[in-house]
Amino acid sequence: MRNVMLKKTHDNLPRLSVDLHQSQPLWQRAPTRTDAGEYVCDFMMIIKQFNQLNSHNQESIVEKLYAVLKHYSDVVIFADLNVKLNLLWISHRPRPGIGLEVAAMIHEFIPEAKLVSHHQRQA
Repeated sequence: MRNVMLKKTHDNLPRLSVDLHQSQPLWQRAPTRTDAGEYVCDFMMIIKQFNQLNSHNQESIVEKLYAVLKHYSDVVIFADLNVKLNLLWISHRPRPGIGLEVAAMIHEFIPEAKLVSHHQRQA
């Protein structure tokens, strides 16, 4: 399995990482709380036929995705793109409406990306 993940570094900027042999399931890797102890919110998007694109087109989409995630790096804390399933998972800080805003921006830059599920925790 090939996954593209967003990881934050010591300077709090997102970095992309490609993991070709992910051993843990997503539910074990995705955070459930922020460093401050708040529950995180998350959403899921499908990027239609991503796994059928050639590597150049996949890289183009990943670069667009990275640009959006970098723009929202103050709230996005985890992102995982499962290439096999065409599934994008984003975990973010609990801020009213921010999940839908990030999803809309991703869709604007990557029209193939469709919001499937959004979970907003109540404070």
